[in-house]
Amino acid sequence: MTAVLFDLDGVLIDSWQAVEAAFLAAAADHALDGRARLSDFRARMGMPLEAIVAEFGFPSGFPAAFRAAARLHDPKARAFPGVVAMLQHIRSAGLKLGVVTGKDRPRTLSILAATGLIELVDAVVTADDAPGKPAPDGLWLCERRLGAGAALAFVGDTAIDLAAARNAGRIAMLAHWGGGPQVTDRAGVIEVATPGEVTDLVVALAQEARRLEPAR
Repeated sequence: MTAVLFDLDGVLIDSWQAVEAAFLAAAADHALDGRARLSDFRARMGMPLEAIVAEFGFPSGFPAAFRAAARLHDPKARAFPGVVAMLQHIRSAGLKLGVVTGKDRPRTLSILAATGLIELVDAVVTADDAPGKPAPDGLWLCERRLGAGAALAFVGDTAIDLAAARNAGRIAMLAHWGGGPQVTDRAGVIEVATPGEVTDLVVALAQEARRLEPAR
């Protein structure tokens, strides 16, 4: 257990302004009332876009329109305060870091590069790589790419993220600093108010896991 996995939007990066603008632009292109579905969309962030669109019954052209608009607005995304220090401290403790997101790979890598986070993560799994959350496949694939065994925890900000962690059999941490949607089912969840709390918790978990490892 030498890795920690993170969701991207609402956990590592503050992207809601960009996502909201892209969603409303794509909705307008298709004569849809985007405002009426905006909160529903935010609650499902982490799922692949196509899955959300199918659930909403939106036209098949919506994902392409959304991604085209998102490319214009993605530069607004920023790393949350404290996130860079969190990742640096966790890495310095000897842990590997992975990102599991519902975004497509090109946008994910572009945003990670633009925010300077790409140098701090060891593996990235996107909607292009595995079945989306709440399925556990993306978390398991990220663990395989990290080569670090079972992750200590998955840090997310939505019910979708928590379900993915549970389905993967991993500790779920609910991040509150991104102002994400209300999560009602918090059974067995570790709630964290700041990135610094994540650092303290995962370092403690790693130390305990190492203590319990059989002597070689």
